[in-house]
Amino acid sequence: MTASRRRVHMNLASEPVRNLRLFAWSAGLLAAGILLAAAAGASLIFGVHGRLRTARSEITRLERLEAEARAEIRGLDKENADLSQASKAEIDRINEIIERKAFSWVDFFSLLEEALPGPSYILSLAPLTTEKARLEVRFKVASSDIEELVRFIQNLEKLGFGSIRVLGQAPGNAGELVSDIVVGYERRK
Repeated sequence: MTASRRRVHMNLASEPVRNLRLFAWSAGLLAAGILLAAAAGASLIFGVHGRLRTARSEITRLERLEAEARAEIRGLDKENADLSQASKAEIDRINEIIERKAFSWVDFFSLLEEALPGPSYILSLAPLTTEKARLEVRFKVASSDIEELVRFIQNLEKLGFGSIRVLGQAPGNAGELVSDIVVGYERRK
């Protein structure tokens, strides 16, 4: 029975030189692959580390800029609050003048518009002082030349405006003459 069964004896070391070359090539390729992977990994790590350092410095710079912007906003808010507080009394006084029913703003503006020569126009207007039926107003008017300004002042006098004073004149942005004028106006009965 033993003769009918055949035994296979494996001896891997029976041809050591041939097996050694295969293992050496396999080990060399594996080592080369490991070295390439390690080099690629190191390159990737150094690249990421450099970008991370750049990102951290950029974050630090942006945080500094944000802190400066917040400080500037706080300063502007404080300045705005100070200006609001300082001008509140003046605004309240002007609002009181505007809301007063004893004074006819419609008549005032109609007469002012009637006094303006054709190309002249009002740039700004601010009430200064008032009594119950009298108002003093400061405004800036733009006119094309001095003759037009003189005509405007004459028209104001004809329409009953009093205490007309020209405080100053300056050239405007479009070449017009900008005059700072104060007039007194008394309510018509």
